[in-house]
Amino acid sequence: MKKNILIFSLTVFSIFVSIFLWKHISLPYEWETRVYGDSYSENSYHSLNDILRFIIFLLIPFVTFLYLKIFFFKDNLRNLKDFIFKKISKVSLGNKNKEITVYHYLILSFLFLEFFLLDFSKFDYELDLFHEGLWLTASYNLTLTGEIWNSSYVGRGLFGNFYPYFFWNFFETESIGLARLVKLVIILLNKILCIYIIKEIAIVSNLDKLQKVTFYIFSCLLVLSLTNYNTPVLLSRNLFLFLFIFCTIRYFSNPEKEKIYFPLIGILSVLSFFWYIDIGIYINFCVIILLLHLFLQKEFKKIFILIFFIIISWILISLVFPDGEFSAFLQNTLSILTSLNKIHGLIFPTPFLDGDSRSTKALLLFLFSGLILLNLTLKKSNADSIFKLSLLFIFFASIVSFNYALGRSDGAHLRHGTGLITFLSIIILGYYLTDYFKWIKKNNRKNFFKYVNVFLIIIFSFSIFLNFKNTNKSIVNLKDTFISIKKLVNYEDKEFLSEDYNNYIKYLNNLLKDEQCVEIFTGENALPYLIKKRTCSKHFIKYISSPIAIQNEIIEDIKSNKPNFILYNSDLDLFSDNVKRLSKVDEFIRLNYAIKNKFLHWEIYKKK
Repeated sequence: MKKNILIFSLTVFSIFVSIFLWKHISLPYEWETRVYGDSYSENSYHSLNDILRFIIFLLIPFVTFLYLKIFFFKDNLRNLKDFIFKKISKVSLGNKNKEITVYHYLILSFLFLEFFLLDFSKFDYELDLFHEGLWLTASYNLTLTGEIWNSSYVGRGLFGNFYPYFFWNFFETESIGLARLVKLVIILLNKILCIYIIKEIAIVSNLDKLQKVTFYIFSCLLVLSLTNYNTPVLLSRNLFLFLFIFCTIRYFSNPEKEKIYFPLIGILSVLSFFWYIDIGIYINFCVIILLLHLFLQKEFKKIFILIFFIIISWILISLVFPDGEFSAFLQNTLSILTSLNKIHGLIFPTPFLDGDSRSTKALLLFLFSGLILLNLTLKKSNADSIFKLSLLFIFFASIVSFNYALGRSDGAHLRHGTGLITFLSIIILGYYLTDYFKWIKKNNRKNFFKYVNVFLIIIFSFSIFLNFKNTNKSIVNLKDTFISIKKLVNYEDKEFLSEDYNNYIKYLNNLLKDEQCVEIFTGENALPYLIKKRTCSKHFIKYISSPIAIQNEIIEDIKSNKPNFILYNSDLDLFSDNVKRLSKVDEFIRLNYAIKNKFLHWEIYKKK
C-alpha cells in the first residue's frame, strides 16, 4: 500500500513538473519561412512548439509512472516484455458472445431508426459561406473545368473539398441540400463503425458473458449520445480513421488473417490522403506504429506484406488520375503540410494557468487514460492481451489525431480534436464499471442482476435524453422521411441565404454577367458557386493563401484572367484580415483596381 501511495504521489508531482516546463519548451522561430497567420506569426511562435509541449507533457508522467511501477514491483518488467514481444495468437481471443451479436443488431436497428426520425427539411439553416464554400466552390470549379488540383487549391482533401461534385453527378442534382445530406449519411456511418469497434473490443476482453454484454451496451449508448447530427463530436472526416482502427483491431483478433486485413490497411493508408489530408497523416503515423509492433514481434514477413500493399496502392492510384493531376496533388499536399499550421495556428493554452478549462480538460483526458492503460498493460494476463493492444492502439491514434486541436486550439477544434480520446475514455470507463460487477456478484449475488438492470436502464435513459435533446427527431417524421429528404435536396440556393445575401447575389449576377471568372478577396468562399462562375485563381480560399509563393500565383492568375471586378471587402466576413494576410496581393489590387461602389455590406473594386 505504501509503495502504491508513493507511486501515486510522485506521478502527481511529475504532472506539476510538466505544467511548469510547458512555457519553457520553445523552439527558435523560423524567420526564413515566416508566414502571416493568426497567433503564431504575431508572437514569433514556432509551429512545432505545441506538438513538442504536448508530447513532453504526457511523457514525463508516463515515464515516471512506468519507472516506479517497474522499480517497486519487479514482475511488471517481465509482464511488459511479455506483452511487447510475445506473439499474439488466436487462442487468447476466447469465445465470441452470441448475446453481444443480438444486442449489436438491436443497436444497429436503432441507429437506422434514429436517422429516419430526422426531419431533413429542417437542415436548411443559413449557409456558412466560409466553410461550406470550401467544398461548394471547389466542386463547381471541377464541374466547369474538369480539373481537380489544377482548378482549386485543396486545403482538406479530394473528398473533403470535392465530395459534392461526385454526388451531384451521381444523382444528377446540383444543390446545397444534397451536400448536407451526404454529411448526415457519413455521420450515420461513423456511428455504425463506432459500435462495430466497441463490439470487437468487448469480444476480446477478459470479461464474462454478462459483463461483456453490459460493457458493450454501456459503451455504445454513451458514445452514440455524444455524436448527434447537429453538432457531432466525432466529425465526418473521421470515417476513414474509424475504418482503419476497425481493420487493425480485426487483425489483432485474427493475426493469421493478414492476407485479408493488410491489403485493406494498405489501401486505406493511401486512400486516406485523398479523403482528408490530415486524416491521411494520422492513419500513416498509426501504420508506422503497427509496423513497429510487427517488428518487435519479429513478424518480418508480415512487414513485407503490408509495405508491399502500400506501395502497390500508391502505384495504382497514381495511374488513375489524368496527366498532371497526380503531380499537382503531390505539390498541393506538400504545400499544405508545410504551411497550414503556420497560417491558422493558435497558441495552445498552458494547462491550469491560462484560464482555459476546455484545453486543460483535454490534456487531463489523455493523462488519465494513458496512466490507466499503462497500469492495465503491466498486469499479468495473457487472456486480454488483444484487448490491451486494441486500447493502446486507439490511444496512440487519439494522440496523433489531437494535432487537429494543437494546430488550432479554439473551442470547436478542441472539441473535435478530443473526439477519439473521449471515445476511448468511455470504453475504459465502461470496462472498469462492468469489471466492478465481479465484486458485486461475489458479495451480493442475490441482488446482482437487479444492480445491472438498473444500471443499464439509467444509461439507456440518459443516452436517449442526449440523443433527442435540441434535435429535430420525432416519431411523426418517419412517415414523411423521403419527402423531407427530397425537399432538402431540391431546395434552391436562395433558401439557404439571408435576404441581404440574396439581393447581393442578384446584383452580382447582373454586374458579372459578361465575366468569364470571378475573383474574391474576402472569406466568403461560396460566392463563386452562388453566382455560378469559376474562380479566376485556384487560390480562392484567401485565408490559407498567405505564403509569398501563393500570393505571387494569385497575382499572376489575376494578370492572366484579367477580371474587371474584384469582390474586395465585406462587413459580414468573419475572416476579414486578408489585407494583412495577403499584403502583396492587396498592394497589387490597389495599384490596378479602384473602388466602384458599395452595395449594402460589400465593396467591389473595378479595374482601372
